[in-house]
This record gives sequence, C-alpha cells and structure tokens, in this order.
Amino acid sequence: MEVTSVGIGARSIEIAVALMSGTAKYGAMKLLLVAALLLPLALHAQTPAELPCAKVDNSGMAADLAPMGGTLPLVAAARDLADGTEGARIAPAKPIVATLLPQSEVRFPAHVGHAVPAFAGALRLAIAQAGTYRVAISTGAWIDLARGGKTLDAGEHAHGPRCSIAHKIVAFALTPGDYALQLSDNPDARVTVTVLPPR
Repeated sequence: MEVTSVGIGARSIEIAVALMSGTAKYGAMKLLLVAALLLPLALHAQTPAELPCAKVDNSGMAADLAPMGGTLPLVAAARDLADGTEGARIAPAKPIVATLLPQSEVRFPAHVGHAVPAFAGALRLAIAQAGTYRVAISTGAWIDLARGGKTLDAGEHAHGPRCSIAHKIVAFALTPGDYALQLSDNPDARVTVTVLPPR
C-alpha cells in the first residue's frame, strides 16, 4: 500500500491510496479523483474566517439597536459605586458612551477575575419590570451584572450585524431592583453601551 500526503493549509491529510493492482494510470486517476473531492476543503481552509471591516456599517441593525449609532451622551463609569457616585447610571433603551478607567484602579461591586492591562468601570442600572434584558456593547469587553455583591448568570450571547457598532450582546434574566453593570477587559477608554428591554 502506498500512502500519499495531500497538504491543506497548515494541516495535511494523509490519504492511503491502495495500489494493490492495476496500472500506474489507474492509480493516477484515483489521485486526481481524491484531489477533486478535497479541493473545496482546501479553498475553505485558506479563506480567512473574517476580513477586517473597512468602516462601521450600521445599516443592517435591528430597530432597537439602531440608536447605538447616533450621537450619544458621555457617561463616566464609576471607579467604585460604593462611594455614592450617582452620575454613573444607564437606563434601559437609552444608549450611552461610557468612559472607563484603567482596570487596576476599579473596585467592582462583585469580584471580577480579570487582571489584563485594560480599561473598566461600573454603571448603576435600575430595573422596574421583570424580564430578559440584553446588554449590547461596541467592543468585546467582558460584561457582568451584579446584585448584592454577586454576579448573575448570563444567558444567550450574540452579535449584531457584521461591521456594526453592536459587537457583543449578552442576555440576563432580571427582576425589579438595582444592579451594577460591570464592564472590564475593554481595549480602550470608551465603549458604547445600551440595555435593551424585554421584547
């Protein structure tokens, strides 16, 4: 038995071609058939999963996400919500641009186990109606909702349309009360944030 190696991208697939009988011409035909079957796989492996976006395109966003692309108020996220910072608030359906702090300087209401050099901050969130709320942000920052010093379990994770400002969307089942929206591991000092009410 002869083993022929066919390379695909950074990997190789070893194809055992049994040439137990027949002519060399027959063996060559078998190799051509295998190559034809593997060609689409090779093309797929060499195509990048995502090309970088040349610019932000919000045209395909859902109506509830569309306000994220408008002119929004700047809100300074809190270094420590325990210090009585009242300005650091976000309300459902009212997107903001949050300005963040060096992550090492932020004292979160609930523990965040991230220590990479990044930006972070906390915002107060008051919920009046029970339901599933979705937090949408413009970056890949880490999103936590905390209450009573404990973080809540997150639900569904999603993304907005490719190249839109809604980069990451995380759902939380909430009951009426006050929460801390904790943002961490952000690559820079600003992030657009909105809290979408139950559908």
